[in-house]
Order: sequence, then structure tokens, then C-alpha cells
Amino acid sequence: TLLPEGQRLSTIDLNLSFLEPTPLGRLRVQARVVKKGRRVIFAESELQDLDGKPLARASASLLVLRPNPESGLPVTA
Repeated sequence: TLLPEGQRLSTIDLNLSFLEPTPLGRLRVQARVVKKGRRVIFAESELQDLDGKPLARASASLLVLRPNPESGLPVTA
């Protein structure tokens, strides 16, 4: 993980593309962080069958939430 324990995120944007029908059974997911900034993280993933054939792709933009000790709540945007 790239964030300290207890750090929270909020999804800004999520894009999901289905490329092929997904069979029943075991599948594989590969995911990576494309870029990690101070406040925004860009990530992508790919769902594959066990032969490595792409079945779906997703990308997301995530907002790193800041702790707010004054509010009593765990984080704020």
C-alpha cells in the first residue's frame, strides 16, 4: 500500500469497460497505481482469464482525505 494505516480515500471518478463476457471460475486481476500525488491517486486494473486474455479494464481517480482532529470525525475532503 502507498498510504499509512488508517488513511482514507474517496472515489472522484471510476470508469469500467467490459471487453468480453466473463466466464465462471477463477480469474486474475492486475492493478497498479499510475500516479500518486499529494491529494489525488490515479489507478488502473485489468481483469483477465487464467490465460491472460483481457476481460475488463477499470481506471479510477481517488482523493486522499485529510484527518480533521477538530471535528471529531476521522477525515475531511
